[in-house]
Amino acid sequence: MKVSRFKQMGLSLGVASLGLLGLVSESHAVNINTSATACKGYGLSAASDFVTYSDGIRNATTTGRYVICPVIRSPLSGTSGGFYVSGSNNPGQTTSCTLFSWEYNGTFKAAKSFQSSGARYDSYLSFTNVELPYGGFLSLMCYMPPNSGGVLRGVAAYQ
Repeated sequence: MKVSRFKQMGLSLGVASLGLLGLVSESHAVNINTSATACKGYGLSAASDFVTYSDGIRNATTTGRYVICPVIRSPLSGTSGGFYVSGSNNPGQTTSCTLFSWEYNGTFKAAKSFQSSGARYDSYLSFTNVELPYGGFLSLMCYMPPNSGGVLRGVAAYQ
């Protein structure tokens, strides 16, 4: 039985394709940056309390206010995962933030906090795989100084 050259080439490509499937490996966590422009006022804060520019979010009121931010991440592939929260403050102003970890079903797991009066900050918060379960999620809540005294720029997941 004679097989055409075209059919032989198609068969060879098919076998090669199946071979490549064996090269696909387990997925690994990736670094993901989330802009603070995704944040919103926490609790009863009005949307007009905050000003969002392309570089982040600021509190526009004359008193301190809280913002809440989503934190996008990959599932952990190791024993821990870290998160950098970035922003800046005017002289004499302070920003404080807490990163909350939750199970997929809403059960609280852990919280990590920092406070900064620095002109620029890039604060690192770390969670173990027990504190940040595979299907869990995070939210970041920050106290923002009044009169646009600080800007929250974003959070980066390094996993």
